[in-house]
Amino acid sequence: MVENSVLVTREWLYTALTRARELVLLIGDDEAVAKSVARRTIRTTGFSLPARQVVSELAGEAAESSGVWAAGPM
Repeated sequence: MVENSVLVTREWLYTALTRARELVLLIGDDEAVAKSVARRTIRTTGFSLPARQVVSELAGEAAESSGVWAAGPM
């Protein structure tokens, strides 16, 4: 049941839809579903740097010390 609640978020709907084994029934009006899809979860982490920057820096240090260069999307 799709409700107009702060607990029903895009991520919650995604999880429900992707974990279903055979069938998904969304019960609710179009407006409630649209608001749920528009509502995003705000995650709070203790990271001070974006993860990509940290991984990039670590990959660069490892490459410099080993003489191997890593390539790929970052």
